[in-house]
Amino acid sequence: MGSNMAEAHPVGFANVVKAKELGARVIHIDPHYSRTSALPNLYVPIRAGSDIVFLGAIIRHLLETNRYFHDYVHHYTNAATLVREDFKDTEDLDGLFSGYDPETGTYADQSSWEYQFDDQGRPLTDPTFQHPQCVLQIMRRHFARYTPELVEQVCGVPREQFELVAQTLVEKSGRERTTALCYAVGWTQQSKGVQIIRAGAIIQLLLGNIGRPGGGVMALRGHANIQGGTDVPSLYDLLAGYMPQPTALPQPGSEHVPGNTTWGTKTDAHANVQSQQTLQEYIDTAGQKLGWWSNMPAYIRSLLQAWYGDAANEEDGNTCYRWLPKVTGDHSHLATTYDMLEGRVQGYFLFGQNPAAGSTDARLQRKALEQLDWMVVRDLYEIETAAFWYKEAIPHLDRVDPGRVKTEVFLLPAAASTEKEGSFTNTQRLVQWRDKAIDPSGDARSDLWFVYHLGKRLKDLYAGSKDPKDRPLQALTWEYDRAEPEPGSHILDEPDAELVLKEMNGYYVRPPDQTDTGGSKVYTLRDGPHVPNFTALKSDGSTACGSWIYSGVYPEPGKNLAASRITGSYPFSQWGFAWPLNRRILYNRASADPQGRPWSERKKYIWWDEEQRKWTGYDVPDFPVTRPPDYMPPPGATGMDAHSGTDPFIMKPDGKGWLFVPKGLKDGPLPAHYEPAESPVHNALYHQQSNPAAKYFQGKPYNRLAAVGDENYPIVITTYRLTEHHVSGAMTRWLPWLNALQPALFAEISPELAAEKNIKHGDWMIISTPRGDIDARAMVTKRMRPLLIKGRAVHQIGVPFHWGYQGKATGSITNDLAHMVLEPNVSIEEAKAFTCNIRPGRLP
Repeated sequence: MGSNMAEAHPVGFANVVKAKELGARVIHIDPHYSRTSALPNLYVPIRAGSDIVFLGAIIRHLLETNRYFHDYVHHYTNAATLVREDFKDTEDLDGLFSGYDPETGTYADQSSWEYQFDDQGRPLTDPTFQHPQCVLQIMRRHFARYTPELVEQVCGVPREQFELVAQTLVEKSGRERTTALCYAVGWTQQSKGVQIIRAGAIIQLLLGNIGRPGGGVMALRGHANIQGGTDVPSLYDLLAGYMPQPTALPQPGSEHVPGNTTWGTKTDAHANVQSQQTLQEYIDTAGQKLGWWSNMPAYIRSLLQAWYGDAANEEDGNTCYRWLPKVTGDHSHLATTYDMLEGRVQGYFLFGQNPAAGSTDARLQRKALEQLDWMVVRDLYEIETAAFWYKEAIPHLDRVDPGRVKTEVFLLPAAASTEKEGSFTNTQRLVQWRDKAIDPSGDARSDLWFVYHLGKRLKDLYAGSKDPKDRPLQALTWEYDRAEPEPGSHILDEPDAELVLKEMNGYYVRPPDQTDTGGSKVYTLRDGPHVPNFTALKSDGSTACGSWIYSGVYPEPGKNLAASRITGSYPFSQWGFAWPLNRRILYNRASADPQGRPWSERKKYIWWDEEQRKWTGYDVPDFPVTRPPDYMPPPGATGMDAHSGTDPFIMKPDGKGWLFVPKGLKDGPLPAHYEPAESPVHNALYHQQSNPAAKYFQGKPYNRLAAVGDENYPIVITTYRLTEHHVSGAMTRWLPWLNALQPALFAEISPELAAEKNIKHGDWMIISTPRGDIDARAMVTKRMRPLLIKGRAVHQIGVPFHWGYQGKATGSITNDLAHMVLEPNVSIEEAKAFTCNIRPGRLP
């Protein structure tokens, strides 16, 4: 659901085909009938943007029919935990949760979402599930109106089809069976995308499908290394290993928990805000006192040690901590577009990205690029973003005058994937090493080469500076030169990618048996012994590590586990390296019952061995290996000692899977149905039409949205990918054989809509939104069908987004149509559900 897996992830989809051949039941739920839809036992068309109603109705079905996995839910989730009495639900506040501030459009005060605590700071629970404030009862009330009838009215899915899906999930889950849930950008690229994923996770927790073989929630990544890009990361609000980037903004406190410094964070006694100006303040506010995140001091100190060497030990690490950039707002790519448009961004580096065609509201992206002083584009071809200053998307409509564009563009040739070595991390957290097949031609170089040598030149440039602001660059550890040139390569200065991987893995700065914490060092990246894994990382400056979750991938010289290619036996643990600790299934303690026995012999995976007094099985246990199932934490226990032997979700402070999120999300503790920012219908549940916490950029230029039910834009549009092309087409549209397979942009429309609009198959048609128009060939097909929503037909069209004005095949830019309303947690666009109109003809 939310994925066109066969076309966007064809190699992985081969395993779905094998599973079906072996008897698995496959269901595809999607607005657009695709190659994925052609394979399953059941295809369910749904209105784009209505996913939470469908998923919420499944949650209601499980609760009302008592078909959830009782033992799993009782022991492994927070279903029994009591939420504060002052918490108000969307059912109480007509689409809002308590704590919403209409002035800022945010949930500024999330304190009412928190648990109730006893005087020891432990969450209160009701194991009978009868207390009105326990999570299970709150969920019953919250999802009570998410009925099969509502699914029919809002999603356009007949009740019989919905009930078949719900029944199948129940039958294929439980002690003996598990169900996997796969999603992709069909879920994420929505203004409530995180909450759609949350709804899927709630279903999997209720069915007992998390931490068990054949179960789980799989986020399908659209590139070879998107997972790696978020792990290391390339995101503005994260440090490596999902530690939050320090912020200059005050953090909400926890003053409602008397004396509680274990459950959450330390609170300023005088104000309900917290500072992150020192390293200790960062650890107190960003870390946790309970659960695995209590190890954050070791992870952040080891990261600073890897980055800044000797300087990391000055003033207990505060000197180099102060050098880290502090978040002052939304610095994500799309939000930064407005800063660029308004002249607040001077320079721009682009690696493997093509915003002029591949980003939402691409016309706005091109306007923003005109405001830069300079831009560096590294790519295989001259992409739209590199050519925007002299070429237009639609001649005569998007006129470009090169004499008026002040942006100086530097186009640098990049090496292709086969022309460089290094690691990448795929959908299943699997780190794999890629060998270089051939040197890049001409002046093309790898991204690693470019960044490394740019860094060396900058360090040389500022080496003699006395300005304090240049001290971080001077202190930066930056030695990745090869010990000797790569044999047979004409590129003599390519850095050593294995040294980078060693830094990611971690190494000892002092010998592991040396107890001196005075800051003396004996090892560097080049000669330091590798740490075996992240359990060896320390907070005393004796270890350095570039990303704690990758620690263990390169545990000793000559043992690069990412390069391992041994097929072996299930679960194929010698093929690549799955972070963390080569663990193939996260939270796998949940694959055994509270007593440590497999839920069933059929699904045995990890279990407690009483004779050996440890956890064992097919995988690396995601749990303290020697902790027995009957362990109970003593009063006042902290860290991992605070988790009992039946708390499998070790990254959570209470060790439970969160059905209800007491903190951490920006748009509510439970999923609630909101219509997309543009919708043909009003919200059937609440007067609150769309996600109240989404980022609308009201008052910003070019920010044009269709009104609810706007008769000028009555048709729902969704975008998708094709197997033959890759994202904006920057690589694939230059290849003649792929262009022969998919030569031009088209739009899929139903025969009914084609008849209504007088458009014939193969004709040109114009697609319009408030952001502008594009043209495409019409594909009239029953793969798109009108849905009955609240008694009236609502039409949907589907449009791929692979074309632009560069390459051997060109076409209109689909992303010119999409708007710039962003999801509040991760600032992603809503390209999978907005509105449009169509008419026959071509643009001039």
